[in-house]
Amino acid sequence: MRSPTVRKHRRTAAPHMKVACKPRGFLQAILSRQAIQVAKILDCSEGGMRLLAPEPMKVGETVRLDLQVPFLHAPSPLVARVLRCRERPASGGRAPSFEIGLEILKPGKDYSGMLKRLRDDPMLRQGTL
Repeated sequence: MRSPTVRKHRRTAAPHMKVACKPRGFLQAILSRQAIQVAKILDCSEGGMRLLAPEPMKVGETVRLDLQVPFLHAPSPLVARVLRCRERPASGGRAPSFEIGLEILKPGKDYSGMLKRLRDDPMLRQGTL
């Protein structure tokens, strides 16, 4: 039997938010030959984020995240570490994707304020204003 997970921070669904992910640092990006990829944010909290990405990310890798938030000024970039990467098989005509679990190491300026607005405004959560 699996024990329930106790979380430090409340998760917030973010179905209309996307994030641009890239390896941290210019030299690291060149050496890893990883392109910037845009991923959908499934949910987020002060301590982490869960993404749906078209390509896998390496567990342990540090990445820079540039949020794309409709109707809000996006916070400055965040720095996060990849904790999990699990493949989601193709289904219903969709290509395979990857569920990525991230730990936020350095939240960008105004990130907490953006989360609060996202939690407090149901229209913003739904992507309709």
